[in-house]
Amino acid sequence: MFAWLCRNKQWVFSGVGVGILGVFIALVPLAWRMIKPGQQDSTRVATQDTHPWPTASGNPSPWTNSPTMSEIYDTIGKMPPFQQLKVAEDYRGIKVDWNMKLLGVSPGKDDLVNLILCWDDDDERPGCHFANCTVSVNEYPRLKTLQKGSKIRIHGEIETVGVMSLILRGVTLGEIEAK
Repeated sequence: MFAWLCRNKQWVFSGVGVGILGVFIALVPLAWRMIKPGQQDSTRVATQDTHPWPTASGNPSPWTNSPTMSEIYDTIGKMPPFQQLKVAEDYRGIKVDWNMKLLGVSPGKDDLVNLILCWDDDDERPGCHFANCTVSVNEYPRLKTLQKGSKIRIHGEIETVGVMSLILRGVTLGEIEAK
């Protein structure tokens, strides 16, 4: 799947490809909630009072930039197919602090938007790793004017690692560098 995506990245990242990918990624959380009925929506953004980065008091952050998305997918890819799902599940709950690039935004419920992001530092395989998260556009109004490729530092917890992308929950945004 990753090889196909890399070979067809020009088509995938054209307007049609991004639209199809956005719809697919937006439907994954809906399908996940249908599989687990009654599960509370855990993708709601954390409040500003609970920001994840270190505080002025110097308390260490529980957030990490390792493993990277590349490391996650490389590890999963090296496993026999039968074991890949279990290995992917082992990443659930890891709190990450990653630098990402904005690929797209799709509307969600109320003031929420779904961000489609790619890994920023993957020069060898650009565009092969995606993340999806939900944030409040009212808390981050700058999202309304960001261009594709803008850099965003995210803090979130890995909820699901899928074949093409992973889903992060409890996401807050750090530095934003417009393209």
